Amino acid sequence: MSRFKALAYQYLDLPDLPNLTVAALDSEGQMFVDFLGTRLQFDIFSKLKIGGSKRSKYSYPDLYRFDPNKEVQDELRAEFQEYVTGFRLETIYIIYIAQLCPHLGFTAALTMQMSCTLQSSAALRSYLKPEGGWRSKFHAEIDRLIENKPWHEKRSALPLIIFSDDERQVVNSGIKAQIPTARRMVLFERGFPYISYVIHADLKDALPSEGHHNDLALLMASPFFIEGYVFEETRNYRRDVLAAMEALNTSDVELAEKTYQEAWNKFEPVQSLLPATTTALDRITQKYPQPSFYAFIANDNRRLIDYSAEPAMRIADQVGRNLQTNTNQVLQRKYVSLTRWVVAATVLAALAAVVPIFSPSNMNILNPIALVAPARPDDSNASSGSVQPLDVTSATVQNGFPSFLTLHFFPATAELAVDIPFPTFGVRTVPYTVTLLKDNVVVSGAALIADGTNGLRVRFQREMFSATNIFEVQFAQAPNRVRLPLQIIFEQSGQ
Repeated sequence: MSRFKALAYQYLDLPDLPNLTVAALDSEGQMFVDFLGTRLQFDIFSKLKIGGSKRSKYSYPDLYRFDPNKEVQDELRAEFQEYVTGFRLETIYIIYIAQLCPHLGFTAALTMQMSCTLQSSAALRSYLKPEGGWRSKFHAEIDRLIENKPWHEKRSALPLIIFSDDERQVVNSGIKAQIPTARRMVLFERGFPYISYVIHADLKDALPSEGHHNDLALLMASPFFIEGYVFEETRNYRRDVLAAMEALNTSDVELAEKTYQEAWNKFEPVQSLLPATTTALDRITQKYPQPSFYAFIANDNRRLIDYSAEPAMRIADQVGRNLQTNTNQVLQRKYVSLTRWVVAATVLAALAAVVPIFSPSNMNILNPIALVAPARPDDSNASSGSVQPLDVTSATVQNGFPSFLTLHFFPATAELAVDIPFPTFGVRTVPYTVTLLKDNVVVSGAALIADGTNGLRVRFQREMFSATNIFEVQFAQAPNRVRLPLQIIFEQSGQ
């Protein structure tokens, strides 16, 4: 006859926000926090000291244990036994992290330590076997407990570890692993898909101290954090980037850029977590090197990252790079297309404007700039070109980013300024680098100033120009770059 004990975990993951309150949580999180505080008399917020000494420890956090008092334990045991047939609740305790550590996937672990009422491995295996999809009888009973008693509404995969007092197989064949007590070797089973693990040792021998309980709770959180959050969010990111590529295929660059930017804003925090998660697992293997069963579980989690999360991230990253390449190609095609439309406008402007000789007598006259911009190819009412007057201090180009600029200004101005709309790829919150070039060489001393809210206000210093030339203004915003041909024409007053 075998005797079995078990540990089952449910995890609360609080978001890493300053001055976090219950109101900021979703409904399940609020019920979980209320259960901890009202039923177990454990205030997680006071333990975290939100808004005070909050800090993060990514390599190895501070883990603590909280045990509810005897009256609470007795009440919970009675409620548990109304619905769960295969186990008896011995005690409930909480393992919590003193810092907010988003890379671990939990802030508090509600731990149920149980003894088994079933006397054989076969009976236990049948009780834990997934039925009706993926829920075992044990998990279904826990669901009914949560539904009918004032516990909480948080439903998780409920990772489960069995401790057996002999070496008879429970679910799968095992390997030899070490437990902390006297460094004794015992049988260690990987129990999935039935359960997480089976350790053929007495629970007190396998987990002789509070620190061992804490480290095991940390390890058991990782698979569900990696699969349920990191991997799933990576898949969502890849899906959103593919949607951006679909928009780009229809030449809707603005929609593609918006879709990708929103996807990246959601995914970037997820991507940054994996290195810290890996480091935390490495700390466990340093603390419990193989052949410890802690090291085996930590390495299982590492392989889960290596074989699922990281490949998914590489694929998503490649899709993102493809999007950037395709965006540049679409912008180039648009540039070539618009250039054809601007040729006529440029010729007409050149015929209409005679370039005068600079005259000092006109130094005190201030006149507006004229922008010669192409008609948009998709505008059926457009002529071959259009001339829009621009004020020297405040002007906005309408209808998108032009492909060619001809600026007429008078020698009286010490500088000229024009507001140019953001290039198609532009994002207002990301800085631009603006450069003036001639013959593909940066013009010496051409430190252009770019600012503005609706576009880029570029100020050109008068000393840069001494004759009519064709320049290029380059707008760079990593990883994109657009060059705008620019013609400066100096005019005499009145022309």
